[in-house]
Amino acid sequence: MNKGAIKRLEKYVDSILKNIEAFNRFNIQPLAEQNNQEMLTRIMVLKDANNVSVSEIGYGVQYNMLIVLSILEKIISHNAENYLEPLIEENAKVKLTLHDTQEQEAINTSALVQSFLKSKEDKVAILIQQRNPNAEIIMKQLEDDSIDYFYGLFSDDDLEYIQYHQKALKILFSVLEQSRSKRVNKTLLNKVCAVLRQNYKNASSKVIQSLLVLTEAFFNKLLAEYLFLENEEKIAYINDTFENRALKQSMDYVDSRVFVSTVHGSKGLEWDYVILPDMEPYLFPNFGSLCGNCDFRTGRINAGDYCRIQIENHVAKDVLEELSVFYVAVTRAQKDVFFSASRKRYNSNGEDKNSKISCLLTMPGIEIS
Repeated sequence: MNKGAIKRLEKYVDSILKNIEAFNRFNIQPLAEQNNQEMLTRIMVLKDANNVSVSEIGYGVQYNMLIVLSILEKIISHNAENYLEPLIEENAKVKLTLHDTQEQEAINTSALVQSFLKSKEDKVAILIQQRNPNAEIIMKQLEDDSIDYFYGLFSDDDLEYIQYHQKALKILFSVLEQSRSKRVNKTLLNKVCAVLRQNYKNASSKVIQSLLVLTEAFFNKLLAEYLFLENEEKIAYINDTFENRALKQSMDYVDSRVFVSTVHGSKGLEWDYVILPDMEPYLFPNFGSLCGNCDFRTGRINAGDYCRIQIENHVAKDVLEELSVFYVAVTRAQKDVFFSASRKRYNSNGEDKNSKISCLLTMPGIEIS
């Protein structure tokens, strides 16, 4: 490859990198690798005589992952901008694993998580549209494989979630009132956590256990990053967090490498890898969004393993809202995103139903590999 071709490739890669949302958000400027020849050799797929990949690490692979994510991000945006006739300049090739049963999908999801955990630093999130029997099977598989994970499948409307924040606020001011100094410090916050744990000592709910962990994570964040605040400002900050039921925003301070969360709860957070299982009708999208309003005669086309939406027969607001959720899910990944689905799913009554690949993965510009 001559120098002109190298320069053109470098310019193309950098132009795509600059469109990555995270780079723009944090004003990150991608720079070309000084040793261009070495970078290019790492972009190439190296295989031995038996057609086995020799190298899957390095700048090239990282660039390729980011490029795919960037293209996918743009395609979702283009579909949202003009969902009837989206402008697609380049297809995004996404990785989808299709299984015969939900149990097989759960086994594969757990194995994928374990492969990420071989690295000592990488974190992974399994993102789900909402709680459902299929998600329970995945979590059961993680537990069977002795994989610790943080449970984040709660919503702002959950009664437990609401009541916990209310109780935490009362306990905070009670502890403050009993304190001599009336100052927010490590000792006082530890006391608040201790009282909370005592109040919930008999609670077996996953939601409550996660909220206790989130409270400690929130207080650790306060002590680490907000030391500059005056005491009254710290009290006001804690008060606002509990009043607005915003503990979930401290999920990034939880000491865990595996997270199972709703897409909604993942807003503002990022992980190295994101797994999006259950990419099927009634799961993602779910009944409450596109699927509940989908007419089998005019709303969709079932072709083999795929469900293809007849987008012109849907309300624009419903389509755009679902694309927004899908966009949030995909853009939580810093390195790569993985999709999976199964030909069988369980409905809310636990009944075994035939299933298809979600219409979100058959929208214009997405190519399944």
